[in-house]
Amino acid sequence: MTIDSGAGVRRVLGAVVLATLLVASVAGVAGVAAATPRPSTTWQPSTIVNHVFTRNFQLDHGALTITPFHGVAPSLSPATATEMWATSPLAGQEVGMGFGVVSVDATRTTNLQQPRVTALQGVRAFVALTDDADIGYMCPLMRGPGSKVVPVSHGWEAVIFPLDPTKSDAVFAASSNVCGRVTPDTINTAFLVLSVRWHLSTSATAVVVSVPACAKIDGYGGGGGGYVNPQPLTFQASVYLLLRPLGQPCSPPTNFDAGPAFASPTTVHGPTGPLRQVRPATPPTATPPTATPPSG
Repeated sequence: MTIDSGAGVRRVLGAVVLATLLVASVAGVAGVAAATPRPSTTWQPSTIVNHVFTRNFQLDHGALTITPFHGVAPSLSPATATEMWATSPLAGQEVGMGFGVVSVDATRTTNLQQPRVTALQGVRAFVALTDDADIGYMCPLMRGPGSKVVPVSHGWEAVIFPLDPTKSDAVFAASSNVCGRVTPDTINTAFLVLSVRWHLSTSATAVVVSVPACAKIDGYGGGGGGYVNPQPLTFQASVYLLLRPLGQPCSPPTNFDAGPAFASPTTVHGPTGPLRQVRPATPPTATPPTATPPSG
């Protein structure tokens, strides 16, 4: 029998190519599986130890990157920690707080707020992390298809307090799916939410709030004074305070007239000082001890 060696070679080569394609196809499927977006928020309890980042940490595949600082890290003061949790526009639940080296990819991060945030590349800073993924939204009636995409770092936020006084305090928010619409990674100037002092007008007919320099009024109100078991009126006012103006025009201290609703010689102050904007971390559920069977 005569064998067409050329055809045989072509058949062999065809079989080899087919086998190669099959292997490549299988490898491709495996590659897709391996490349399926995994949360880059690879948070572990060991990410921060004694208020120092010990492992690399990213949000949204590097839109925000925090790396360990190789040296003697500064101590985190209680005052700084209090201010970080009292920062606006922060929300969510505490995750952790520590010192590290921060880089924000400006090409992937939206910065619409004024004053604009300075460039943050390789900046040594204290960072406070929160997770807001479980928050509920009152979504209006939507038009259009919306979105089924859940961003990798959905709900994570980071307060950044650089050591360099020429760098902005900032709040980074990872891309999130809110009411079916995907928001971009954003970074905004951080403001301290501060409950401030107030006084009665000279005629005692109005409450006058003392607004410090570089601040704007946030809100005010109070309670008490009911007809049943009457309590003293309590009044509290808060402001957004820009701790680092960085050469921006800064408003002078001023007084804000809050009106007569709570004006009374017996009106008392609500708490003053930084106002926490986040929920405390949920303590881990204790594992019940395993019963030891009786011996004998």
